[in-house]
Amino acid sequence: MRKIFFAFGFLLFFSLVLSGCGDNLFEGMSDDDSKESKLEDTRIALNKSNYDRALSILGKLNPYNPEVAKYVCSAYMGKAGFNTLDLAEKAAELEDEGNEGSFDLIGSLLDDNEDGMISIDDIDTNIQFALYAINVLIDLEAVKGELDDELKALLGTAAALHATYILLGIIQEDLGTDDIPTTEAGIEAAYEGRDFDASSISEDDLQGLNEDMHYMIEAVVAMTEMTGAETEEENDLADNFDEFVDDIDGDGDDQISREEVGEYINDMGAEDDYGAPEGFNGF
Repeated sequence: MRKIFFAFGFLLFFSLVLSGCGDNLFEGMSDDDSKESKLEDTRIALNKSNYDRALSILGKLNPYNPEVAKYVCSAYMGKAGFNTLDLAEKAAELEDEGNEGSFDLIGSLLDDNEDGMISIDDIDTNIQFALYAINVLIDLEAVKGELDDELKALLGTAAALHATYILLGIIQEDLGTDDIPTTEAGIEAAYEGRDFDASSISEDDLQGLNEDMHYMIEAVVAMTEMTGAETEEENDLADNFDEFVDDIDGDGDDQISREEVGEYINDMGAEDDYGAPEGFNGF
């Protein structure tokens, strides 16, 4: 899992493009130098988790430059409580525990104070940042055309983050408490003796989940291509995304219904024949 994230995460290869001629040559070089300097400052800010600083720098650059858009998306994902390095480490940890691909892979990383809970305020705020991260790349695609595989993989990851927050918000509204668990075990315990009410799912949340699913499906193909895997099962992250789509889309028609979301949440924490958690195993 770790090698997959380093493959598509945020390792970028930059080249200076000299444009213009005559008197404009040095002006073009100056522009390029300025851009690269700002991108370097952005990388430093992102490495320090100073996402507001990174966004401030990037705001001075062309938002439709793929390199810039990639960093803007990364910064918004960071503001939404998501760190790719932490995700890679968590994935390796869960794999060692024999629990790879569970809800805990993303959900537990959204727990700022490590108490196993997340507040409704954090959900409401961070779901917007996750949506900003998605929209940065959607806007880029609208202007520049089809995204490359790296950007599709990044978009799919942002969509997985957004879907996680949507599901946490749906669960929070159903439970009616200000704080809800961020782990499978916690959510299973919260629903002990009761069932999830799928009728409470809004049209906006259902549409958001369906859009997220679409971007995750595209990411599966992109990540498989990037790693040179002949089948998506050879790519851990692509396989996890694919499993999530299969788990929540029960009838396989590429369209998520309220009933499917309800069944998915009610099954969270259940055990299969091997004793492994079924639940939210798409991530």
